[in-house]
Amino acid sequence: MLGLVLSDSPWADFYKEKAKKGHPIYSHARFYSFGELSSIIAQASFRVERVCTTLFEEPQNQEPLKNQEIREGFWREGGFFCIGAKKIN
Repeated sequence: MLGLVLSDSPWADFYKEKAKKGHPIYSHARFYSFGELSSIIAQASFRVERVCTTLFEEPQNQEPLKNQEIREGFWREGGFFCIGAKKIN
């Protein structure tokens, strides 16, 4: 199970801007596209079994987000992705 921000999302752009300003965490972050991550998973002999997407709001600096919609599948406009993969025997 992976939970991450993918490079194809508006949230990645938000965090990349923070990185440019020297943010102590995001300046070291690496963001992968869904395609890159799918390839890495396959090369490690895993198969993607489920993808869920959430954070469809624009990135915010202030208030914590609550009651987020979760959609089944990969939605490019989302901000956070959960990917379940299973080892191929």
